[in-house]
Amino acid sequence: MLSTTIFTSPQREAGISGGRAGWRGNHPPTLSREVFEWLKPKMIADPMCGSGTTGDVARQMGIACWSGDLHSGFNLLTGEIPTPADLVWVHPPYWDIVVYSGQVWGKEAHPDDLSRCPDYATFVQRLDQAHYNAYQAVQAGGHLAVLVGDVKRKGLLYPIMRDMRWYGEPVQVVIKLQHNVQSANKAYNSNFVSIAHEYLVVTRKPKQFANAWLVSVRLAQTRELDQRGLEQQGWRSIVWTALSALGGQGELQAIYQQANSHARVKLAETKGTDWQAIIRRVLQESCTPVERGLWALSN
Repeated sequence: MLSTTIFTSPQREAGISGGRAGWRGNHPPTLSREVFEWLKPKMIADPMCGSGTTGDVARQMGIACWSGDLHSGFNLLTGEIPTPADLVWVHPPYWDIVVYSGQVWGKEAHPDDLSRCPDYATFVQRLDQAHYNAYQAVQAGGHLAVLVGDVKRKGLLYPIMRDMRWYGEPVQVVIKLQHNVQSANKAYNSNFVSIAHEYLVVTRKPKQFANAWLVSVRLAQTRELDQRGLEQQGWRSIVWTALSALGGQGELQAIYQQANSHARVKLAETKGTDWQAIIRRVLQESCTPVERGLWALSN
């Protein structure tokens, strides 16, 4: 049974069945077993069963389990899980790290295959729909367990666990260490930090409903924030940002123009403060003079 928030299983435990080891992306049966021992479900639903790890372990432990997957005809994006369960286990693709339809299974790409989403925003949107549909089958007091990992693309991190919606009351996040993955055999440049973990996010459907129609949803959204509307942005930052907007260097009048509409500049004007003098001082203290009246960001 899980005893800490770190789970590791370097070897598939002897005597524990569960799926095909050659199926890319599947999780070790020991994880399912320890989660089942922890949450003690009587009925499990696994709507993205892949190679069948969760169902195999459930049957070995004498727990009833319904399993389905896109490759066997069940579509979690458009379908309803046919039975209520006190644990719904979801192990979705991690965007396009492993492409499933047409490669791992089948001969053609499936339009609702999460691993074939054209971009990350589409993937997260469809993943949220899948998780919402999965949550519908969770019985009151039951749990939704979602196993996900992060994606790295061209030096940028796509943190699925943070970006996806969490349905229900947060109960636990377990960090699952990865072992024997194909990426471990690839050569990366010296600046690359390899991802060696996944997350198991466990939420709970409340036992009591003040209003059964309401669903607790936690989500993180990435949005652009225009700093020109923030009075708390510092003067150095204002000057450096103005120079960045000018391509790294600019004439004094152009810097004034960049800063002219800033909320802190407007606040300074209401107080009778000479904000242009402040900008000149910042330029002298922290920037590089190129020639008279022309300034650049310091290296």
